[in-house]
Order: sequence, then C-alpha cells, then structure tokens
Amino acid sequence: AILTITGDSNAVTVHLTGSMLDYNKIGALKTATTNLLTQLKNAATVKEDPNAFPTATIAWTQTSGPAVTIFNGDTLAPYFISPAVPFGGAPVSFSFQITATDQFGSTSATVNVTVVGATDFLDPALATAVWRASALPKKPGTKVGQKGGKLTITASTSVVSSSVSLTAVGYGAMTNLGAGNYTLNVTGVTLPPDTVTVRSSLGGQIVIPVTLK
Repeated sequence: AILTITGDSNAVTVHLTGSMLDYNKIGALKTATTNLLTQLKNAATVKEDPNAFPTATIAWTQTSGPAVTIFNGDTLAPYFISPAVPFGGAPVSFSFQITATDQFGSTSATVNVTVVGATDFLDPALATAVWRASALPKKPGTKVGQKGGKLTITASTSVVSSSVSLTAVGYGAMTNLGAGNYTLNVTGVTLPPDTVTVRSSLGGQIVIPVTLK
C-alpha cells in the first residue's frame, strides 16, 4: 500500500473552534478553545496496489504529546479529544503515526498536530444578551409566542481588527461596530434561551446569561 500524507505533514497547525460536535480537518486553520473533538479527516490517503487483495488495513498510533484516546483508529478519519489550552497558554503538540498494511507490506507516515489556545479575550463585563417579548398573538386559537421575540446580543474582543469575527452560536455572525465591539439582533426567537455562547475567530469564547425584558 502506498501512503500519502496530504498537505504539509510536518507543519500542520489546528486551531480548534466550536462544540464537541465540530469536526476540524487537519490543515484547515481554525482557532482552539478547550476539550474539542478533533478529527484527522483527510490528513492521509491510501493508494492501493491494484494487485493487492484484500485492501489495506489502517492503524493510527500516538507517538508524542499528552496521552489521548484515538477513536476510529482503523480508519482514515480518526479523532481525539484535544486538551484544554487556556487563553495565553502554551501550544500543545501531538504526533500521530498512520500505518497502511496490505499483503505486499506496510507504509507509515507521521501527522503532527498543534493545538493552540485563544489569542483574544471576550470581556464578560462588556457582554450582554437581552430577550424582549414582541408581537404576541391577539387572535383566538393562535399559539402564544408564535411570532417570537427579539434577542439582542453584544460582545467585545480584546483584539481590534476588521479581520476578527464573532459568532453567536446557533444565531449567526455578529456585526462589527468597530473598536472591538460587536452586536447581533435576532427576531423570531419564540423561547428565550438561558445563555448564549459567543465565539471569536481567534479562539476567545464567552457564555452570556440571557436577561428577559
């Protein structure tokens, strides 16, 4: 079996962003927070010898870095749970070896992963989430709250740049007002959430309690 590592296997940096349901492809620049499910999908491809039978078997092992459990380690899309990297904390590096074996022998290659912490800070003192009831139905038989309410979210990042984006998870991208300040108005929110999570493209994250008006 011929094993090919896609991209630069010696300088793969993965910044992680999102929830435990996010799958981050090696080679895609994303921003790290904490305890994230990280998938090594598309990190390697196997080109099988046409004369080989059966097809190659795959085995992933960890060769360096803090010990993690590799899930689906016999496939081309294994994943592991990354460690927590605090704001301003030192990056955490890992090395994984993939081995493809068929009746003609085996081939191995290494994929290096660096988990990088957030590089900006979202200040809790400057973050708000307010839900206001609106457009309550007046017709008999109409479901209460059918037209929802309005959710207004504000947040600020320590890095002032037009290239930095903030996203309210489940609601969408926030508008950059300048000076590190962002806002988002969401209508049709039938039931107010207890909290709203805002994430920065630089890895900062904050959970904002929702105030009812």
